[in-house]
Amino acid sequence: MFLKTGKIVSLRYYDGTEEIIPSKPGYYNNFLENIPLVLLVNTASASASEILAGALKDNEAATLIGETTYGKAAVQRPFQLSTGGEIWLPIARYFTPNGTDINLKGITPHIEVKNPPREVISLTSISEEEAQQALYTTTDKPILHIKDDIQLKTALDFIVSGGVNNCEFPWMDSGGFSDFFSLSLGLYLFYGRSEISYYAIKKSPCFEGS
Repeated sequence: MFLKTGKIVSLRYYDGTEEIIPSKPGYYNNFLENIPLVLLVNTASASASEILAGALKDNEAATLIGETTYGKAAVQRPFQLSTGGEIWLPIARYFTPNGTDINLKGITPHIEVKNPPREVISLTSISEEEAQQALYTTTDKPILHIKDDIQLKTALDFIVSGGVNNCEFPWMDSGGFSDFFSLSLGLYLFYGRSEISYYAIKKSPCFEGS
């Protein structure tokens, strides 16, 4: 979806053999052709998310923003036990397209940004009614606070500035406004809120009245 060409990841097995997983051009989303792509990562980004981060970084398809990732490159396989249980054993290690071993090291983002630690409210400091409501209330809509989320704010600032410190949008050559608002709409649809798309338009230094 994100890569038109290039490798995604390579697997090196315990017996010395290697398997290369290439991108599949037929699955590439042409909507992303000339649109700046940002991927947020942190210390909890591990395994599959690191495969994505490594593929996008090494193929220069996206800018990584956040913190160094977890560093889990072990490929595990389950083996059934006679007792009915199973055990998961490492059978390989994966490497990024450039051959980088990230195991126990992680992937360093292009732009390092750390969010400040947030205060965690103990369930004992609220009423029993509030605790029950917090435990059993679910939602399918994320709650976003752009001003408080430094990583997300940095990513949005990076996108609306075209990835540079001026107003040159490489992806806004012809039909630029339609492309920009398509991106804005994409952010809106992805997050389910208009707050991000409004912020992207309002904060852009390249639009009159921003």
